Amino acid sequence: RYDTHGDFHDPASYEAYDASRTDKLRTVCYYGATFDGRYMIFTPRDRGDGYHSRVLRYDTHGDFKNSSSWSAHDAGLAHSHQSAACDGRYVYFCPGYEETSEPTISEAVLSGSVLRLDTQGDFRDPASYSIFDAKALSDETACYDGAVFDGRHIYFIPLATGVALRYDTAGDFGDAASWEFFDGKPLGMKAYVGGVFDGRYVYYVAYSHGLMIRYDIEGTFTDAGSWQTYDASATSGIASDGFDGGCFDGRFV
Repeated sequence: RYDTHGDFHDPASYEAYDASRTDKLRTVCYYGATFDGRYMIFTPRDRGDGYHSRVLRYDTHGDFKNSSSWSAHDAGLAHSHQSAACDGRYVYFCPGYEETSEPTISEAVLSGSVLRLDTQGDFRDPASYSIFDAKALSDETACYDGAVFDGRHIYFIPLATGVALRYDTAGDFGDAASWEFFDGKPLGMKAYVGGVFDGRYVYYVAYSHGLMIRYDIEGTFTDAGSWQTYDASATSGIASDGFDGGCFDGRFV
C-alpha cells in the first residue's frame, strides 16, 4: 500500500505484507477490493489450480503488517469472482467462472452465483454469507467483471455475454423479482470490465474494443432508449480502445 500523505517517490511511503497464509488458509490471487468504511475486503479468484472463495479482509484500524489485522473466511463456493461492490452494508462479489473437473483453471462454464457478505454479521459465520444464482433469470446472466452502486441498485458489468444485470437493494436478495437484466447485444454490447457512476449515468468500460456504453438511471433498465453508445476507438487519432476499469473525478470519467 501507498501512504498518500508521503512523498510518492520515497520508498518509506510504501509497505507490503504477505497475506497468503491468513488464518491457515491459502489466501492467494485476489481480483479487486472494496471498502466498507473500516475494512478492506478482497475478492477471491483462484489458487493457481482452481477457483476459491476465501474472502480476505484487512482491518484499517490495525497495523498493516501485523497478522492480527488480517482475517479470512472460506465461503465454500468454488467459483471465481471478479471485483465487488458495497452498498454500505453488504458486499456483492461478481461471479466469474465455475470450477470444473479439469485439472487446471477452466473458463468453460460461466458462473451466475452472486456471493453476498453481510458486513454487520460475524465475518467468519457462514450465516453472514448468502448466494443468489442469477442463472435463474437467464442462461446469459452470468460472468460479470465489476459492479457499481448507484444508491439503490447494484449493477453488474458483463464480461462474456453482453447481458447487463442489476439488483434492487430494496428487495429480497433471494427473490428473482428483485433482479432484472437487459440484453445489450443489439446495441453492440460485448466484453466490459468495470463500471463508473457519475450521479446519473452508469458507464460500462469497454474491454478489448472501444464501444463505450452508458445507462441513464432515470430511465427504465430494460428499455433500449435508456442506453447510449459511443465508439471511442479512434479518439484524437489514437488507437484508444481496450480498457480495464475506470473512475470519476467529479466531472470526467
